[in-house]
Order: sequence, then C-alpha cells, then structure tokens
Amino acid sequence: MIAVPPQAMTALPDGETRVSAEVAKAAQLLRPRADLSESALAGSLALYQEDATAADVTTERRLTLPEPAGRDAASLLCRLGARLEIETRPVLVPEYLFAAFSRGGRFGGCAGQPGGQAAVPYGLEGAPRLEYSVISVKWPDHSADRSAWVARYKDWLEQEWAPDNGFRDTEGKGAFPGLSLADTNADVAPAGRATYAAMLDRLLMAHPQTGAVVAVDTSLTMDNALLDGVSPLRRAQQFGTALLGRLHGDTDAVRLRLFSQGAVRAPPTPQTADTPEAAALSLRNLPLSRGDVPLDRVAREAAEAAGIWRNKVVVILTDGTRLPAGKIDLPDMRVEIVLVGADDCALPALAPLLEGGRTGCVWVNEDPVMAADRFLDELWRA
Repeated sequence: MIAVPPQAMTALPDGETRVSAEVAKAAQLLRPRADLSESALAGSLALYQEDATAADVTTERRLTLPEPAGRDAASLLCRLGARLEIETRPVLVPEYLFAAFSRGGRFGGCAGQPGGQAAVPYGLEGAPRLEYSVISVKWPDHSADRSAWVARYKDWLEQEWAPDNGFRDTEGKGAFPGLSLADTNADVAPAGRATYAAMLDRLLMAHPQTGAVVAVDTSLTMDNALLDGVSPLRRAQQFGTALLGRLHGDTDAVRLRLFSQGAVRAPPTPQTADTPEAAALSLRNLPLSRGDVPLDRVAREAAEAAGIWRNKVVVILTDGTRLPAGKIDLPDMRVEIVLVGADDCALPALAPLLEGGRTGCVWVNEDPVMAADRFLDELWRA
C-alpha cells in the first residue's frame, strides 16, 4: 500500500482509498529498490503497466533514494517516521509493515510512529499481492524430537521465508521459492513468476552490470586512528562492504587486491568466486605490512585482474599517505580513488593521477555506508 504523510495529502484525491499509478507517480512516490525488495517488485508491475518499456534509469532514479533508506521498505518507513511532519513524498510499502508502523511497533532497525499525525494508507490500483505461506510446528514431549523439529523449522525460515523488511538477496534472481505471487483480487491483473522475472531484468538496467577490481591499501599508516577513533583500514572495510552489498553476484564481477610492501597481490584468504559476496568475505581480515606502492602502478596491475569484464572500474581504497602517483593511461578502464583517511582529494600527491579528468576521486568524510551508496549511484550515472 501507499503510506501518505500529512504534507503529501493534497496530491492525492480526497475521500478515496485507492489511487492509480499515474496519480501515485505524480505525487513523487518513493518505493524500495525493486531489485532488492519483493514488495517493491510487485508494486512496480502496477507502476509500469502503462508502458512496459518505461522501467528505465530515469524513472528508477525518481522512485528510489540514492541512500540506504531506499533499499528496503523498513528503512523507508523509518525515514518516514523521522520526517513525518515535513515529508512530502508518499512511500510504497507492504501492508503488514505499515500496520506495525502505525501501531508504534518495532521493525527493521527502528521503532514505528507511536503518536502524532499518522500517515494515511492508500491502495495502489493494479498492484498484485504477495502471499506468504505459514506452517505450524508440533512435536512430541520428548526433548530430542522437539530439538529436531525446532532445527528443521529454523532451517525452513532461513531458506524459504521472506525477511520482515522485504529485502531479497541476490541468489534467487527471477525465482521466488516458498512465495506465492498468485492474484488474490479480482481487480488485480494476474501476473506469473515469468512476469516478475522479466520486470526484474528490466529494472536491473538502472543498476548496470559492473566489473570492479577493489584495491585496498594495507600499509601500516592505514592502522592510524582518525579523530573519530576509527582507522582508515576500518573505514575502507566499511565502505567496501557497503559497496559490494549493492552489487549483484549474478550480474556483477568483483576481485579484491591488496597493495603494500611494493607489491599488488591477491588477499591471503582467496576468493571462492569473482562475486561481490566472495570479495566481501576476503575483505574482513586484511593483514598490514610496511611499504607503499605508487598508485598509478596499483591501477595498472589491478586493471589486469579485470580481464574481459564489461563496464570495468578500479576502485582504490587508501588513506593517501606517502603514496606517490604518476600519470595513468587506461583507455578502457575507469579508475576511482577513494580516500578513507584525513586528507581530501586536494592531496598534492594525487595531482598527476587526476590530470585530464580520466580518474575520479572521492573523500569519505561521512558515514561510509551512505558514502558508498552515493559513490555507486554516481558511478552508474556516468
């Protein structure tokens, strides 16, 4: 359903309980990223039904926020609760989450809205419904049997049950195990699993295939605590983990490289596959050592690891300390320097590398997760 804050009520028809996709989009509707949320994917069929080719980058940019709050329904409702008096955009969320929000119940990482002006619920015309199966667990009094049934129940929850915030992982693209997407309303256009899979494929065009080599500085200066008490290495890990979390293992390719001691090398914990998930695992435990590597050399050697991937980019995470840099010439590769230390992109040592505008630079001086979201959105827009 659509949760409408008080400031957005004037954009919707008075006295109605349902609105059309055209009215919802005209009211600047927000919804979770549909490639990450089952409920948002279902709602997108209604939002795009007038024009099946309209699931393009521009429309997706309008519908989703370039920040963590746009990833799932719970985060959007948390944001709505924090901004209820000033928010001017309605949000598309599952009915059961809106009910919890209205009761002031806890969901996701925050509490609902316990009082004050409430958001008004509207239905979205043409939106199919998600049905979740529920099972009942019974067991004999014998403790061993009970434990076995509980273990089986937990396994089922982990493998089949959709999480309460509507977030979907990357393993089942176009497949919905344990989920019924059947039409349960005569006013709703029926849609089969293939229709959802096709919609998901179109929506992924807004988040294009990416081939990334993430190179992390593991010299000793990366362990120096910053003013907030967090080391550059920890900030690099937080940024890198958030960045990899927004990529998809079935469409994107990632390899991790470390540099120090005058060498660019693979991590000590080898990746099991060239996927964001495997790279994120290797990113958790990075050994530090003395010695630096010129950043232009890092870029060249990291680029060699990308092979024949499409939309290739080298992302270099470094504090920039004592790292010389020369000019770089990689015509078919983007290079992005991500500074996670105290220095910004005006660092003199970076000047040769940034000449000509062929290499980008960003300084992570805010929450690393939000910085990673913004970084990737800008990368996709380029």
